[in-house]
Amino acid sequence: MIGIEMTGSNIHIVSGVLSGRGVRILNAFSIKTPWGSLRNGYIKNIKGLAEEIRGALLDHNLIKERQICFVVDGTALKRKEVEVPYEKREIVLQLMQREMGELIADEDHILDYIVKDIFRKNNKKYMKCILYAIPKVFLKDYQGLCEESRLNLKSIDTLNESIIKQLDKKDIGIIKEFSEPAKKKKLKKPKKKNTELVDNFNEELESEVETEEFQNVRIEGKVKLWVGLYYEKIKIMTNGIDGDIFTKTIILEAGSLDLGNETEYESEMEQEKNMMILYMKEIKQFLAFQKSVLPDQPVESIYLYGEFSMLSKMCELTTAMVEIPTTHLPVPKGVKGIYDTDYPKYAGAIGCLLKS
Repeated sequence: MIGIEMTGSNIHIVSGVLSGRGVRILNAFSIKTPWGSLRNGYIKNIKGLAEEIRGALLDHNLIKERQICFVVDGTALKRKEVEVPYEKREIVLQLMQREMGELIADEDHILDYIVKDIFRKNNKKYMKCILYAIPKVFLKDYQGLCEESRLNLKSIDTLNESIIKQLDKKDIGIIKEFSEPAKKKKLKKPKKKNTELVDNFNEELESEVETEEFQNVRIEGKVKLWVGLYYEKIKIMTNGIDGDIFTKTIILEAGSLDLGNETEYESEMEQEKNMMILYMKEIKQFLAFQKSVLPDQPVESIYLYGEFSMLSKMCELTTAMVEIPTTHLPVPKGVKGIYDTDYPKYAGAIGCLLKS
């Protein structure tokens, strides 16, 4: 099976064999994306991308591997966590259509969801779901790309879920809000029976005691930040915002990397430095935001992944600038056959091969 992550700069391709809930990587490589072929996740040149992908698979003797999984990303993809009654799929989708509201009012979307948990509340069964709304034209283009490439589209995953599937389960949803009810006060029964006034008073008092609560927040595990560094965007995820994995996509302005008439080598070096400055600025801003939301629980560690060529240098810079230990995203237990240094670059493509 083949997993592909496409960005505005590169096409990252992995081939692997599934085993249980894990995968063994057999090959991993990248090729350049034809200029202007992909923008914010939308395909602008199906034919050009199809030729590049087929050529790359042929060069690496993978042309017979027909099943393709794509990981996609872009600000047009909408994600929302919801709790809904445990019902049939068609009913759940109707409920979610209402939940998304104005988020999808401007474009025709396809709705889907992932069930994260099933629980009971007030003797009724509920599901905690991650709802996704994907523009129909978005999916249609990826289907057209596979048809043009003469490949079978097995599945499409989002980059958010692709990475989340590879995180340690103990790091997901570590912040739990809960309410501790006050102890009920024992009320002495009145000596006189059938006294309507006293009965009403006791009912009101007992009702007030039952609703009295102490609000607390319980922290389980460590607050972490996962940052994807791409040449066109930054992906930031944390478990330190709302009790689930909070994600943010920041699209970078291409104009900020205009380097003028310098030599090719100097331009490349200058571009990498400019990217590091942009990355650092966004990471600092997000850390300030996270601190404002949960000031008593600071981020304890940061993990970087993505296609940025100077990822190791960026780890060193981030550690120095924000004084938080920063390393590469570690290879999860379920992923075999890839070096620790190569994994962060192909984490997105690898994740779409894994089961939820």
